[in-house]
Amino acid sequence: MLEHEIKKTGYTAQQLMIPETIEQILRKNNFQTTDDLYSAIGFGGIPAAKVVQKMREEYKRRTKKIEAPAVGSRHSAKNQGGGSGVIVEGLEGCLVRLSKCCRPIPGDDIVGYITRGRGVSVHRRDCVNVKNIDSEQSENRIVNVSWENASPAERYCADLLIVADDRTGLLADIINIISTMKIPSNAFNARVNKNMEALVNVGVEVSTAEQIDELIAKLKNVSGVISITRSLQ
Repeated sequence: MLEHEIKKTGYTAQQLMIPETIEQILRKNNFQTTDDLYSAIGFGGIPAAKVVQKMREEYKRRTKKIEAPAVGSRHSAKNQGGGSGVIVEGLEGCLVRLSKCCRPIPGDDIVGYITRGRGVSVHRRDCVNVKNIDSEQSENRIVNVSWENASPAERYCADLLIVADDRTGLLADIINIISTMKIPSNAFNARVNKNMEALVNVGVEVSTAEQIDELIAKLKNVSGVISITRSLQ
């Protein structure tokens, strides 16, 4: 309903539904979440046209302060939680979050998805959640993103799933390689499936995709390892 009202004004949701504007509307109307706002609009508690008018006013105010970006221009958009290092095409000052479902790392092929009230969520392009978005739902919400120069001090979480023959000393060999590479590990879990294969989930903290690729290459040399993939949550 809100998106339909926005289209009637000639604007796009990408232009008007900026997190800062949404937060202002929530505070002004004593709403706790965007779901509260949508419910109020749906039940007639607040006209959608009134909400869109506020969004238009904020959009005009923002565009007066800065020059409108040229088509195809790029703007750095940092994650307010600590610096995502991601550039979002055509958007400025938006909140950027690295998706927890696929945990993108600098060097990964990535895509941005404009969420409702939470800015741009950055996913690996092979993330199943991105592939499952239908064309109607993704209209005007998929944006091009790219990595900014990554800082070696910045750490990103990655999850690995190692499938191997179940044998004595397997876990010790895996831990030894991770330790030798001086890569911090924040999770470690192992179990055996019905085929008597060891399934080892390892959570590590790395700076780049190249670093995780190097780790995977070394782990593949461990005796009995069948496959290693970056798992999705």
